[in-house]
Amino acid sequence: MRGLKYITLFLLCLSSIAWPDSVVLDGQSDMDDALLYVSAATTSYATETYLYCRQNVYVTLLKFDLTGISGTIDSVSLKLRRHLPADNEHCFFYRVTTPWVEETGLNSEVMWDSASIGCPTCLAWTTPGGDYNASKVDSLTNRGTDDPDIDVYCQRGEGVGLAQLVQDWVDGTYDNYGIILKAGLMGVADTLYFYSSENFNETLYPRPKLYIEYTPDGGMSSARRRKIILGGQ
Repeated sequence: MRGLKYITLFLLCLSSIAWPDSVVLDGQSDMDDALLYVSAATTSYATETYLYCRQNVYVTLLKFDLTGISGTIDSVSLKLRRHLPADNEHCFFYRVTTPWVEETGLNSEVMWDSASIGCPTCLAWTTPGGDYNASKVDSLTNRGTDDPDIDVYCQRGEGVGLAQLVQDWVDGTYDNYGIILKAGLMGVADTLYFYSSENFNETLYPRPKLYIEYTPDGGMSSARRRKIILGGQ
């Protein structure tokens, strides 16, 4: 009986520990992404299988569903599969300040000129091409390789960092309208291509992924060191 008592006390102690959780948001049911194109300002590209970045021409929007995440954000990493060009890191990330809609099936889609259309959700960007805070959040890492089809990461390369931004979203400091990716170079050859969440062959065309490590508020998390991969259609 005494042994059982100690085991019970030990389990009670464990229950008071906030174990860190690991979450992977894998880019289908748990995220929105969109391509905006200046030369087709009233055209939606919500179902594009590629996301582009080119200065003053293409921008990319990403927004991840953080429902169920609370507590202290320990680390965040964004992984994108870069298709072209090779060895280019001139892409920067900023916090979006206006709500936008990828696609609802009701003609409500984000475009270069509009954050959403199809009233009653009509909403124009204050600035065509997307509204965002000018403070840089992060940038892509340079992998130093000529391989044009390789994973690139966003892990506090430059700026305040995605971890801090995710913490601000979780805490309610800012509304989660996602991030905008903007290229720093102008030429056609400098256009960055990434695979989007619309790709359904994860092996050939890996979707964007957001990795989050966080410590929940309160006691032991329901799954302790769990890894959740959210997905679907």
